[in-house]
Amino acid sequence: MAVRHVTTLPLCVIWGLPEAASICDNSNPCPFTGGEALSVPIEYSSEGTGLLNVTLTVDLTPHTVDWLTVYRRTYNGEIPGPTLRVRPGDKLYIKLVNNMRSDNVVRTEGHGPVSPNITNLHLHGMHVSPKEPHDNVFIEIGPGSSYQYEFDIPDDHPAGTFYYHHHIHGNSYFCVGGGLVGFIIVEDDVTTMPSELSAISCPLNCHKEVQLAVGTNFRYTLDKFPILSYAYLQKDLGDPSRNLDPLPSGTGTMEDWLMDPANGVDYLLTNGQLWPKVTLTVGEVKRFRIMNGAGVEVLEITIKEKAALFGLEHFPTSLPAHPGYYRDLRTIDDSEIDGRFVIEFGPEHEVNREHFKNAAYHRYKYEVGTIQEWYIINSEQLKPHPLHIHINHFQVISYNEYTHPWGALHPVNNTKSAYYDLQGNLCDQQFLYFAHNLDWPTSNPPNFKYHGHHNRSRDSIPAYIPLGEWRDTINVPPLGSMTIRFVADRFTGTQFVHCHNLNHADKGMGLVVEVVEEGESTHGAFTASGGAYPGTCRRTDPYPDVVTSATNFNGGGHDHGHNHGH
Repeated sequence: MAVRHVTTLPLCVIWGLPEAASICDNSNPCPFTGGEALSVPIEYSSEGTGLLNVTLTVDLTPHTVDWLTVYRRTYNGEIPGPTLRVRPGDKLYIKLVNNMRSDNVVRTEGHGPVSPNITNLHLHGMHVSPKEPHDNVFIEIGPGSSYQYEFDIPDDHPAGTFYYHHHIHGNSYFCVGGGLVGFIIVEDDVTTMPSELSAISCPLNCHKEVQLAVGTNFRYTLDKFPILSYAYLQKDLGDPSRNLDPLPSGTGTMEDWLMDPANGVDYLLTNGQLWPKVTLTVGEVKRFRIMNGAGVEVLEITIKEKAALFGLEHFPTSLPAHPGYYRDLRTIDDSEIDGRFVIEFGPEHEVNREHFKNAAYHRYKYEVGTIQEWYIINSEQLKPHPLHIHINHFQVISYNEYTHPWGALHPVNNTKSAYYDLQGNLCDQQFLYFAHNLDWPTSNPPNFKYHGHHNRSRDSIPAYIPLGEWRDTINVPPLGSMTIRFVADRFTGTQFVHCHNLNHADKGMGLVVEVVEEGESTHGAFTASGGAYPGTCRRTDPYPDVVTSATNFNGGGHDHGHNHGH
């Protein structure tokens, strides 16, 4: 194993940033200035040996931003954690050590809060097994414990930028947003990579790569949404590492100052820093690897001085070939599709009319090696949801006309929801815990502001994904309906599907499906929720062909030729 460690990149000029006063510290606050040279994570690389064996230690460690020292849960004391560089066919061994202390936060019935001192690991976007001792996100490693992960990276794994992060249901938003993230880079094959790409890439030109881990939560003010405030989350979870240093004026604590909207402490950090600097010389090309490690924020990249791009819109001119399980599925015949499933996001942070229960409560089962076609529905009228599927990447096939029911919160209660059709009629197929005791409006059509994604021009809007692209996460717009397809390549086991707004996921916005061996039974899944199928409004509505077999909800019947399970 080789170790590369670079502390900073060369400086560039930042205009108009005042220097921080020397008296600024945890007892004497002042405005933040940022602008330090970008810090680069330590790297561990297999370097072609076929093996990378590392230890990641999770602990509560000090982290300084400008003049303020905070305590965050980190990997090996750094934000982000070490970058892990591997190659297709490598074995990756990670010993995860939990050095945190026990606390008094206990798991409540339902969803969160969960002690932020319980941890585990997920390789986001990696095509690896979900079973133990691999990428099983339902393992829990308590304070003072450790776990030995073993990952067999397939020989045909695509090169690219991936990341690892904490994945405990109930505290992911707090811990991931707080800094428990790190890069995993699957390196390109130098023998097949285009020379123009090799000139700016590891393993031959590592100095040309720039890693940006964007999104660490440094948002403290409460003037927008309390749930975005890191200090609010610390209070909610009973975190002992709050910034309670008294201010000399006697007017409160550092935490009070950070949360005061007048001070505007509402930032996302990059590599654990505020507004870090990177230098590029005229005519120089660098490869930026960018991770959005934020808990809830969807981030759009903008380049203010576009004249500085030097015509790189078509660089590089070629890319490595996709692996076989990435074959184009857009034009396959319906007879080749082996299974169909519906994912429906709802307004109470539920998926398919229920909150996540446990790893054994499978909502769908399908055989390994099959081609799957899934319909993704967001029943919310104003809020998008980023869908993330573990194990298998999927191909975006279509944006469909939205003809499905929509989810509405009660106008007075504002926490309980109901499903209505697009004409405003109350559905008879409802959320599992539908509040029958409430007085629901008899007519309630949705806000159609975001309706009609299938007819919109999507080319210039970054939130839309071009058809045919392969993803592990995709933004599902409000009143959005999409079709995706994928090959269930090689791995069996429990597959987690959830909203990657981690605040929503912690509240139950996820489900599990099971990939079984070829020829094994696919019966026994809990596809329906209290008799109601996702995407349906009436008991006579078709399922699972809610897109291909239905243009409205006035007829048809449940397709019991498919595996529904109860």
